[in-house]
Amino acid sequence: MNINNDIEVTIANGFLTIKSTNNVNTSIEHYALDKITGVDEYFQDWTALEADRPGLKEHLVEYSVVLGIQESATDLAGTSFDIQDVTNQPTWLASRAGLAKAILDIQTARSSATSSNATPPAGPFSGSKDVTVAATAEPLIGVATPMTKVDITALASNTNTIVVGDATVVAALVTRVGTPLEPGDTVTIESADLNGIYIDAVVSTEGVTFNYYN
Repeated sequence: MNINNDIEVTIANGFLTIKSTNNVNTSIEHYALDKITGVDEYFQDWTALEADRPGLKEHLVEYSVVLGIQESATDLAGTSFDIQDVTNQPTWLASRAGLAKAILDIQTARSSATSSNATPPAGPFSGSKDVTVAATAEPLIGVATPMTKVDITALASNTNTIVVGDATVVAALVTRVGTPLEPGDTVTIESADLNGIYIDAVVSTEGVTFNYYN
């Protein structure tokens, strides 16, 4: 059975970041661009093998980016990812040209990276949000706010459920959509933008506090 390994790859603040979009519990990988010692490509066509052993490979043709990482003065490591799995880079197509574009983007970012501009994910940054009118999904924050993860806690003073999710969240029990939080409950969500996370409430003016990291 093939495994869905969708990932997001971002290049910002002197870091290349890889995170899974299928499992919120998966740790996020951060690699300082100035510690990347090599950016290479790997291409393999498994079509013939697939004919003999169906389902063996997720991708019949692999277009992979291979990174060398200088973790310390004496420790050289590496990582790789298939560009077919990347969901947030529209120019990284599953082709030789798409693979070349991914390599170029990373090499260009690496060439301008120095230890002085490589800053690790920062935080926490704190905030709070109340739902003004029950049954109305509202974003945690009203502007685009890059982040890696957010911890959301339903206020202990709430009298009913808060629901967390995307813009389609519904708190009403009969039609509920999203992750419900009872008073005092906490959920951690990994995402690229805090503005894409919404809450809804069963009771008006009840809400959450949150800490996010970017």
